[in-house]
Amino acid sequence: PVLICSYERDGSVHFWNKACEQSLGWSHDELMEDPELFRQIFPSIDEQRKYAFPAPHRNAFSIWQPLNKARQPQQILWGSFPISGQRFMGIGIDLSQQIQAKLQLERTRRHYIKILKKIPIGVFTLRQKTPGHYQFDFVNPFFADIVQLPIHVILGNPEPVFSLWHKENKRSLFAARRAFEEGQGFCLVNRITIRGEPRWLRAEFNVSTLDSGERIANGVLVDITAEREQTRRLSIAGHVLREMHEGLLILDAQLNIILCNPAVLNLTGYTEAEILNQPVQSLFARHSRLSPDSRVWTRLQHSESWHGEIAFYTKDQSKKHLQVLLSRVQLPFEQPEQFIIMLSDITPFKAREQKLLQMANFDLLTGLATRRLLYDRLNQAIAYTARNRQVLAICYIDLNDFKKI
Repeated sequence: PVLICSYERDGSVHFWNKACEQSLGWSHDELMEDPELFRQIFPSIDEQRKYAFPAPHRNAFSIWQPLNKARQPQQILWGSFPISGQRFMGIGIDLSQQIQAKLQLERTRRHYIKILKKIPIGVFTLRQKTPGHYQFDFVNPFFADIVQLPIHVILGNPEPVFSLWHKENKRSLFAARRAFEEGQGFCLVNRITIRGEPRWLRAEFNVSTLDSGERIANGVLVDITAEREQTRRLSIAGHVLREMHEGLLILDAQLNIILCNPAVLNLTGYTEAEILNQPVQSLFARHSRLSPDSRVWTRLQHSESWHGEIAFYTKDQSKKHLQVLLSRVQLPFEQPEQFIIMLSDITPFKAREQKLLQMANFDLLTGLATRRLLYDRLNQAIAYTARNRQVLAICYIDLNDFKKI
């Protein structure tokens, strides 16, 4: 809406449209009744000369800040023109809302720039001046830290940044430039060398086209070197867990199985679906030492680990001897604790141990007890009778010519 009014030098108003009423607050009737009200809009002589009663040769528009009826300053693009000797016409456009919006936008822009300077990722705005020619309009300090270049160097010439990709990743840089020129978003992840040190960087941007036809890319640059290294280590750890011969179970704080490796399936004969998300007692049902009520779990609250041996029956009821190692894991950030169970199949060792005991205690030819077993049983008997205050009788028989038999 355009403000239009007509008035005399003495302050009497002839015409005052609705736009004037809305912007300045006074109605046409109020100004007709009291001409002095008009001069409140132009309180000073300078304002009267400049905006209300300009010289005949001065007819330019300018920003005027009059006070409205509520004594609030307004922003109006205003021009006054002499019609006759004492009569003038004023024409204006109220820019208060536009200027306030522009000021708010500027405050918001400064606020976000302040935030962008502090967030721990690189942020940039890249402008395409002409095809093949680019200019950074903005980069935050973290962007400069990542590429190891001063901000003024980056803003002055983008080539030092582009050259980091030129050396090793020309294809990626070409694809990014093509996406920029086609107005499409893009993401590139590359390993580049910055001052002799290899780094992994991820750059993402979205493109918008201005009214002038220039393209703007707003994006982020993130150093993902630590993330890639962590991923590599987790990949190695996962491969080790899959290939290791010892069974591994991970339990949550409620002693439910949340992870198992393939060796557990080979040891127990159960499938992964039959083991995961089940209480540990369902797997070790015959072993009270591993039940939730066992003292073992209480002991783990005061020590880091517990180990022992158990006889385990697989899904097909085959008997195996397992060595068990329990460990408590304290997780960071106040997460619930977890437990790890390592299972080692010692069945072959137990069989070999039993065979060695058989060979040591019994004669291979006759199957009779050896002198070693005799001494062991005799010492047990002596100890038993001593504890119970009983009498021990021993009969020693010598067989002549036993070798002939």
